[in-house]
Amino acid sequence: MSKLTKPGFNVLIEKGAGSPSHFSDADYEAAGAKVVDASDVWKNSDIVMKVRVDTYIFDFIPFNCMSNIIHTMPYCI
Repeated sequence: MSKLTKPGFNVLIEKGAGSPSHFSDADYEAAGAKVVDASDVWKNSDIVMKVRVDTYIFDFIPFNCMSNIIHTMPYCI
């Protein structure tokens, strides 16, 4: 976040956007973002970036690696 806010960019984050990744709205605010409703993001932004999980990677990982993916990902691929 600081790479955007330090040079002077205003960062708007949609309320609840980080919850699937276990980031709270307070975490984003502490990092310098302003947490707003989704409609405010679209109305008040010149540039919008979206992050989504690529699900195709899971098609290529063997099941035995999937069960330990958090701990052993570098060794499975």
